[in-house]
Amino acid sequence: MDVTRHRDLNLKASAGGGWQPDEGTYLGAWLICGAEYLILYDIVKRVVCDVLKLPPHSAMAPLAVGTCEVDGRRAPDVFVAVLSNDLMKSMPESTKVMLKATAAWRIDGRENRFVAQSPEGVRCSLDTIDRRDQ
Repeated sequence: MDVTRHRDLNLKASAGGGWQPDEGTYLGAWLICGAEYLILYDIVKRVVCDVLKLPPHSAMAPLAVGTCEVDGRRAPDVFVAVLSNDLMKSMPESTKVMLKATAAWRIDGRENRFVAQSPEGVRCSLDTIDRRDQ
């Protein structure tokens, strides 16, 4: 992508991007005008399918992308979530620790779109956390 063409947008690839939820889909992170967006891209059709503006995230409210649990059971979909890390000052060593979501979306693989999910009961492990928030 030619990012020099629209300098007024201050477009930058975000360091945390580059997940592949399935074989035909790419999930990339971009900074546009100072806000961070996740872009769901269909690799086969070469089109952007959906865009999600991310809420702010940090070590105390880390971004997670991956498989999570809903009501104690592993969910089949890939999730994007902002987690609550208010019980800890830093990330614990064990990746088995599950943190509660404060905001969540699941990726609908059939429709290639983000679907808002109630964060109630959503928990994600530390290995799903974006490395920038660790």
